[in-house]
Amino acid sequence: RVAGRRRRVARQPAPASPDSVPAAGHDARRRLSRLRPGRWPRRPTPPRPTPPRPLASTPDAASPDSAPAADLDARRRLREELVVDDVPRLERLLCRGVDCETIQINKAPKLKVLGPLSPHVSKIRIANLVFQGRIPPSLGHSICTVNILALKFSGPDLKAILGVLSCFPCLEKLYVIWDIYLKAKMKNLHQYDPLNPVKCLESHLKVLVLKNYTGGEEEVGFAKFFVFNARVVKEINFAVCDRIAIDKNWMTDQLRLLQVEARASQDARLKFRSGYSHLQTNYVNSSDLSIADPFS
Repeated sequence: RVAGRRRRVARQPAPASPDSVPAAGHDARRRLSRLRPGRWPRRPTPPRPTPPRPLASTPDAASPDSAPAADLDARRRLREELVVDDVPRLERLLCRGVDCETIQINKAPKLKVLGPLSPHVSKIRIANLVFQGRIPPSLGHSICTVNILALKFSGPDLKAILGVLSCFPCLEKLYVIWDIYLKAKMKNLHQYDPLNPVKCLESHLKVLVLKNYTGGEEEVGFAKFFVFNARVVKEINFAVCDRIAIDKNWMTDQLRLLQVEARASQDARLKFRSGYSHLQTNYVNSSDLSIADPFS
């Protein structure tokens, strides 16, 4: 009976016909049939925003060429002259980033700190004292209140320094900055007269600071003058350029060239400090007004 029995085979379900596909399947097949081979629908690109057009009537939109001639003349005068008038409490004038040709100060009886002055400003007038290219044409007037002064030059210029110092008889601290990027030169230089010495060198100058010092022949001669003539100086500080490698032999050679044994002030101490960047352009600390010396 086992052999004679019919084997029962499970009947497989027949493949579904197109008519038996659900409605959702018909819709998907219809959408796919509309697409070309190798192409797919692209996302729509959002439109680019149109930048607002500036109004021609606003001052910012106007070009420099469209500015009235009177405004241009006023701006030019601002660049040419800086006037500080009737400032009885002014104690320091820091000439950092001053873009003008003339500086005029009237009635500043408490002015103590000034600089850095450079040949970029062709004229400075303080009270009755007028500086033309940093050297006053008449040395009859002086400024007795200033005790800290900073000067900036392109190189050692002893005549220019002495002409300025003659106008500051009570100067106690002097900064001389040698800026390699300064191209302007001094004018109206006066010859130094040993019979008429500079007053501040005789009785007041205590500290001399030479910044960007390299130890060259001209700079050694410049510093040697103060070693021989500054009678009450206590310190001569040399801020040596970072391009110079300071060692014991270099310092010994500098002391020999400066002839410190013949110094006018036996209390004078010469100090050499390395690492002064020759690329430095900011010489004024104007952020903290509590500092007594903004050039240190």
